[in-house]
Amino acid sequence: MSEGGFNNWSWSDFGKAVGRGAINGVITAGISKMLSVAASQIMSNMNVSGIIPTGILRSATNVASNGINNVVRGDDFWDGWQMAGINGFIQGGFEGYQSAKANGLNYLWGNEIYEGRGQWSLNNFSPTLEAKKDILVARNSWELNNEIGDAGVRGVHLGTRKNLEGTGYKTSGGDLYNSQGQRVNGFALQGKTYLELTADGYSRLSDNEIYLSKNTVRRMWRGNLDARETLFHEWFHARDYYTGWADYFYKSYNPKVYGNAYRNILDSRAHTFNYLRHPSNSRLRSVQYYNSLVKWLYP
Repeated sequence: MSEGGFNNWSWSDFGKAVGRGAINGVITAGISKMLSVAASQIMSNMNVSGIIPTGILRSATNVASNGINNVVRGDDFWDGWQMAGINGFIQGGFEGYQSAKANGLNYLWGNEIYEGRGQWSLNNFSPTLEAKKDILVARNSWELNNEIGDAGVRGVHLGTRKNLEGTGYKTSGGDLYNSQGQRVNGFALQGKTYLELTADGYSRLSDNEIYLSKNTVRRMWRGNLDARETLFHEWFHARDYYTGWADYFYKSYNPKVYGNAYRNILDSRAHTFNYLRHPSNSRLRSVQYYNSLVKWLYP
């Protein structure tokens, strides 16, 4: 006991100290509760899920709450911030894991599990449009080769300005436009590698290239059937180059005499193929349109 014992005791000072402590306790408890509720509200409104995002958010609110409490007590804001942050991340990480698991999402990031990824994949972000195109081509490769066959395709390309250089096509707003300014979903460009002639002497071309507009790939990724058929349509054109049918129609209906007849025939064939695969009103109109352009060839 200090010199003087209870003679130095001040009930007034004691009361003030107790009062300040109680007030500080109420303030800090209220701030902590307020920040916790705010964090929960943000996670709910923004659909935050997953170990990492939720852990970071909880960690940040814990550091902020700890710092404000420090200031109220007269301490430095950053005192103990490391432990507050770690505890917050652990708490938030567990919450985020539970939420992601309940909703079938990636455990780490709380987002949709993308193609080729898993629940624990660290790199679980939406693939680029180029990557989506490659995934879609790979996904449909068996069907393309089974229903149409080898088409001598060297590559399927995204319709970007760089890829379109020298093709005569342009892109704007994610769409493709031919030299006449008509919008197209895609096109097949014949290759320059000549293979052995057909038995009838017609040229067969390999290293054919297919181009798809950005918007077509976006629609394909969302499961649009008509957009998917664009890939099959252009593959069919490439098959005509590869098997010699394109050269047969070209030589049978020389453009110098018959204009675009041979191209219209090739389009009629490809659209008919698409229509027989998946009948639709839009595809039927295309078949009827191109048939009307060449009906004079078949009296």
